[in-house]
Amino acid sequence: MKIQIADDTVLYPDIFVTCDRQDLQTEMIFRAPTLIVEMLSPSTQSYDRSQKFALYRRLSSLREYLLIDPETRRAEDFLINADGFFVLFDMSESETLELARN
Repeated sequence: MKIQIADDTVLYPDIFVTCDRQDLQTEMIFRAPTLIVEMLSPSTQSYDRSQKFALYRRLSSLREYLLIDPETRRAEDFLINADGFFVLFDMSESETLELARN
């Protein structure tokens, strides 16, 4: 499954959630995710943290971006605040992983 950012930009997230009516009618190209999760690997970590996140931030629907590093067992959750900025919440030491309910 793909997320279309612009006419010429399509990305493949590891996991995403959408509640958009149009997205719920398709099986391949989605346009309005609220949550995107990326599982980091040594080969993709830099891209997922920088360029890919910058592209995802262009989506007005995005409220949360979660990065999980299975090697280091880190979980970093970026939540959008009232001012429209993404704020980091490091949940690496938490016993449970609680996602926002936007």
